[in-house]
Amino acid sequence: MWTRNGTISIPQKYRPFFRVSGKDMDSLERKLHGVPGVHSTEREMVRADIRDVHDTEFLRVNVDIYSQFKVLASKVAALGNYSDHDLFDVEPRLAQKFMHDRGLYPLAPVKVSNGSVKAVGSSWDMDYELPPLTTTVLEITGSNPHRFPKEDEPIRSVRLGSERLDGLGEDDLLEELQAILDGEDPDIIFTVHGDTRTIPQLFARARALGVDLRLGRASQPTSADRKGSSYWSYNRVVYRPPAYYFRGRYHLDRRGFFVHSAGGPWGLFDLARISGVPVQVLSRLSPGTAVSALQMHQASSDGVAVKWKKNDPERFKTARRLLLTDRGGFTFDPRVGLHDRVVELDFASLYPSIMVNFNISPETVDCSCCGKDPDVPRVPECGYHVCTRREGLIPRVISPVLSRRLEFKKRSRESSGEYARRCCQIQEVLKSLLVTSFGYTGYKNARFSRIECYESITAYARELVMRAKEVAENNGFDILHGIVDSLWVRGNGDHQRLSSAIFHRTGVQMSIEGVYDWIVFLPNRSNGSGALTRYYGKFSNGNVKVRGIELRQHSTPELIRSLQRDVLEVLSRCGNADQVRGMVPEAVDMVYRHARRVIDGGCNTDDLVITTRLSRALEDCKVMTVQAAASWQMKREGLPVSPGEKVKYVVTNSSVRDPHRKVSLARNMPGSYDREYYLTLLLRGAESILLPFGVTVGSLRDGLGEGKQTGLERWM
Repeated sequence: MWTRNGTISIPQKYRPFFRVSGKDMDSLERKLHGVPGVHSTEREMVRADIRDVHDTEFLRVNVDIYSQFKVLASKVAALGNYSDHDLFDVEPRLAQKFMHDRGLYPLAPVKVSNGSVKAVGSSWDMDYELPPLTTTVLEITGSNPHRFPKEDEPIRSVRLGSERLDGLGEDDLLEELQAILDGEDPDIIFTVHGDTRTIPQLFARARALGVDLRLGRASQPTSADRKGSSYWSYNRVVYRPPAYYFRGRYHLDRRGFFVHSAGGPWGLFDLARISGVPVQVLSRLSPGTAVSALQMHQASSDGVAVKWKKNDPERFKTARRLLLTDRGGFTFDPRVGLHDRVVELDFASLYPSIMVNFNISPETVDCSCCGKDPDVPRVPECGYHVCTRREGLIPRVISPVLSRRLEFKKRSRESSGEYARRCCQIQEVLKSLLVTSFGYTGYKNARFSRIECYESITAYARELVMRAKEVAENNGFDILHGIVDSLWVRGNGDHQRLSSAIFHRTGVQMSIEGVYDWIVFLPNRSNGSGALTRYYGKFSNGNVKVRGIELRQHSTPELIRSLQRDVLEVLSRCGNADQVRGMVPEAVDMVYRHARRVIDGGCNTDDLVITTRLSRALEDCKVMTVQAAASWQMKREGLPVSPGEKVKYVVTNSSVRDPHRKVSLARNMPGSYDREYYLTLLLRGAESILLPFGVTVGSLRDGLGEGKQTGLERWM
């Protein structure tokens, strides 16, 4: 508990519980009596599913020892041969269960009376104050200041806020760190790669030297609270590192955690308040965790038990019906090339608005109560009917989030300074939450998902986008491009009037993202057709918007980023399409200047670092690619090489098979690089944005090498 006079701890008695339904509850209840960890059992009536109308009898198992919570749940499942008993309310974390049962939430203002704690206000309050939490940054340096140390490597220096500790023996250094930490007593410790490098290194060295190191305000184990793991998400392997949570203060790692990077600290704090997920936990997880927490909280408040291991298979569909329903969002192929005076229009939170406006939820789509009513609404193309007698769980969860996001977005535009930045961070993280809410309707492992909901939302989206297209064309605008919830149009009409007309026709607010002086829609390299998400353009206010090119990709070395920034800076001086065409030769000259620096060997090694997310384990690599060579070197140096982790390296000789000569890990500061390899990368980066003007890798090489000579031969 944070108070103006310091932090305090107030013990609370609490027994978490889970519920069981199924066969022979009397026998199960007798078996559980006297089992270590089980405090008591009782019968109660709640709904077993959000689609149920009537209550079901459950056996509630109150647990005495939380460390045995899931162990006991698994024992109950085993007693029923994993088929006789269904378990509910097992999944939420202890902190979430406790706060929900007591009406609390993270960062809640509270009143304490006779040992009881009561929240003041609501987690959904728009105007709230947070305590003036104090922060510091913790960093360490090993024997080589240019790279992260391994766990058995001595620590040479530590920085805690403005204090830098070096020139001490390692045990003295750690003891001085503890003394400063105790004296400053920060509420939040920020780290960079803290979970993967800094904290495990500190704990490992403290154990080896026998130093009592407490990074939290209370004693805690020096091992990770959660192990690292690799998993598949959105067509890529993601590595989730171990988590080190501090007792009594926050440890926030600034690297690798989506919520914090997307919304900043204010977005993280606001999402923790409304979701009930503790700040430290939420900072290390995707918005999907907050979505599930909100849904489970609503279900529990409605008197519905949440099933532990969902088993709700998709209904059978014929191939014809699958083709009709499983279609995703609507897209208009972009007209490749340069265009001027283009307007970009965006639906405001299209999919969440559809969920709310059309009452899309697992229990409302093809409900059992409205199927025979001829007047019940039908989903376009899919033919599903939607319940008109009750509001679904998903709309009730999404509606306040949607309203909250729109309000904070409005405030961010109407205010300035620190408050505007705060509102912007909050609306950004709520935007991520709303996008994830849509994805979770079709995610088979989500607690309240159903593929028919996903299909219904995309069907309505296609219908609304087609209505918007008709309105635009009837108002004299031409559609140049469209992606799901965005349209790029050109015409001489009133943009504001068009936006209002689309809103009246669709019921979803449409905003004007901006008016472009000019915009370039880029082609696919493979076939020349328009690439849906690759374009760049200059707004009338002078800002440049870029999507899909290497500049926006995390793996791209700074060499290519710098080139594309310089080329775009040249083009951004232009006020219309004709001026852009006239500026292309100067942009090509800019490419040649960058190319000469590569060929002359004058590049800074830091600008050549490539960052790659490993997609497979080293033993599964059959070809010695540059990524495989980097993995090989990491393993040789005793560094973690799990699928989904990022590796940084510089290509030193791409043509050899020897992994030691092929690349060099960025941490080892290589002195040379493969000039031809990076020249090719550079020219491809130039082609990526200049291809609509006829500039290709081949034409650039011809310009460099006077015919068939390569750039390398020309400049050497």
